Amino acid sequence: MKLFLDDVRECYGGWIPVRHVRDMIQLLQEQTVSEISLDNDLGELEPEGYEVVRWIEEKVAKNPGAYTPPKIWIHTGNPVARKKMLAGIESIARMLNKK
Repeated sequence: MKLFLDDVRECYGGWIPVRHVRDMIQLLQEQTVSEISLDNDLGELEPEGYEVVRWIEEKVAKNPGAYTPPKIWIHTGNPVARKKMLAGIESIARMLNKK
């Protein structure tokens, strides 16, 4: 399953659209997800897409061998958020390489 987190963009063919961080995290907990693509800015009063990266990072940090994260793509147009999200992805990779 491939999940596409965005509040306004249409998703790619073969991807499932997700509009809210809480729904993305719920799907990550309940389903086998191979890839995710994340926007950061999801509308006023909504959590940022970066929260998904943080959630995955925490899950991997607690037990690197117990959770295999999906491949993470970033499609946000926000350059500051992109850097922060990429740093989180690099942190996840480092933890997984230590196991």
